[in-house]
Amino acid sequence: MKLIVAYLAIGIFSGFMSGMFGIGGGSVRIPLLNLAGLPLLTAFGVNLFVIPFSSLIGAISQRANINRKVHYCPVRNQIITIG
Repeated sequence: MKLIVAYLAIGIFSGFMSGMFGIGGGSVRIPLLNLAGLPLLTAFGVNLFVIPFSSLIGAISQRANINRKVHYCPVRNQIITIG
């Protein structure tokens, strides 16, 4: 039970550091998992397993925050310039 709580705390902390400071979560997650008792290769494997999920969440949240008017301005300007 202590390990599960430690792993959850590591995940929350690395997510916070990644979101707030723009550093890669793996640069925080791998050393902390290693300190928690996981072998280094297992810590790398856990990090590789987490990457697609965090990328998917980032892409979904980015897609939800796109300003459509700003997105279409370069396309319109290119059409005007070329045409």
